[in-house]
Amino acid sequence: MSDSNPKKILIAEDEKAYSRALVLKLKNSGFEAESAENGELALEALKNGSFDLLMCDLVMPKMNGFQLLEEIQKLGLKI
Repeated sequence: MSDSNPKKILIAEDEKAYSRALVLKLKNSGFEAESAENGELALEALKNGSFDLLMCDLVMPKMNGFQLLEEIQKLGLKI
């Protein structure tokens, strides 16, 4: 990807090894990527930052993926 303004991706995933592998692969492919280990942390990241894409696990501690998506919709966050 040769875009001078790379797309930013948030990965909401509680399995640390899988999350790290995704972040590494995406960064090596030219994206900006960061991870959150549960739904609550993902929601905070989305409130405080700007992301182009959310990759979301459905089964996570503290707030599952469905709850996270409901909160994103309630708050009107644009991804």
